[in-house]
Amino acid sequence: MGSIVQKYRSHSSLKLRYYAAILILTMASLGNALLSIPSAAIKRVPLAKFPATVGNWKRVSEQRLSNDIMDILKVDDYFMGTYKNEKGDLIDVYIGYFETQRDGKQVHSPRQCLPGAGWLRVKHMELPLPISGNGTRPFRNTSVNVDLMVKGDDKELYVWWYQARGRIYSSEYMNKLYLMWDSLTRKRTDGALVRINIPVNRSFDESLSTISKFVMDIYDYLPQFIPN
Repeated sequence: MGSIVQKYRSHSSLKLRYYAAILILTMASLGNALLSIPSAAIKRVPLAKFPATVGNWKRVSEQRLSNDIMDILKVDDYFMGTYKNEKGDLIDVYIGYFETQRDGKQVHSPRQCLPGAGWLRVKHMELPLPISGNGTRPFRNTSVNVDLMVKGDDKELYVWWYQARGRIYSSEYMNKLYLMWDSLTRKRTDGALVRINIPVNRSFDESLSTISKFVMDIYDYLPQFIPN
């Protein structure tokens, strides 16, 4: 009797693995097919025109990526700059935009990039940001990632999210699902990563409050550069 049960379990396990493999291959084929659909033409403002003033923050420098990093990221357009307020706080902003995400071109998650650069994540949370009001904020999901990163004696607080085709979300898995869905239904695979970071020179809560206010200030500017 025991051997029969064991054989049944073994057979069931093999069937489960077989169906799982078929499902994975089917999803991969479907994803490739969807991402091969020609993209719709999108009008947008180049990130070179990103504003020098955001709320009470003024841009004090702008950086350029090296050719080696560009070869890795494969972004079609980007902005990277540092802003300063009247208190002397500094905030760095990176926005990387893709006209299409196919043929190996996709948003790179900071979950891999930051540790690869030597940063250790010591705290993670997802922050729902309240969006209301003036009609220029159509986002249906406003949960963003908050990561406290440490490298040696340096501490940085990073807030980052995916933004694409009228959505903001924190999950790379949702990014892939929406990418396939919008490729099929809207013929669009454009999208961006928005990453903002601030040195943690005071308490975590003070740094989080400062960067959260900056994020709220920057929201209204983004749709002209990252189309809905």
